[in-house]
Amino acid sequence: MTKVTGSRLTCTFCNKTQDKVKKMIAGPGVYICDECVKECDELLIAEKDKPTEKADSKLKCSFCSKPQTMVQKLLKGPTKYICNECVDLCDEILMDAGLEPWSSSYTPKVRIGPAKPSREEVLEAIVNYVYSMENWKEVFRHAMQRNGIDASEVETEVQKKLQGADQKKRQHDLLYDMWVIEKEAIGTDS
Repeated sequence: MTKVTGSRLTCTFCNKTQDKVKKMIAGPGVYICDECVKECDELLIAEKDKPTEKADSKLKCSFCSKPQTMVQKLLKGPTKYICNECVDLCDEILMDAGLEPWSSSYTPKVRIGPAKPSREEVLEAIVNYVYSMENWKEVFRHAMQRNGIDASEVETEVQKKLQGADQKKRQHDLLYDMWVIEKEAIGTDS
């Protein structure tokens, strides 16, 4: 359970309060500090060459809600989980805040191209991601705040995208969108 002590947030993974760390990153009901992100980076490095255990679809990342079967690695904290993709996102957030999120042996996955995507690109990415999520408001509230996008804009775009499409077409589009997003995320052409 995530603790909020007074007005101070507590890291779900190490129980340090936000005044004891440089940066606290919030997810939907879960928090991780910059120090735990570094620890996660080091664990990902250590486990890079280890074979992946049998994935359990019941285990989900506490930040993005992706099941273990859809991510490369799922790291377990005392009560919550974080996937390698969310660790990479935390690295980006820490880097944007001017902090060095990783140890010297870690090579982060950083976005190549403009330092910050355009507002339209962010909105389109959010809408495409929403297509696959039931709890979309919680999942990308942080992304909207970081990029100055009003929630009503996103809801309007989602409704436009969903209107007029039958269930079969939505499923096909969702699978295609997820495939494209994954390909872009790992940077492959095939």
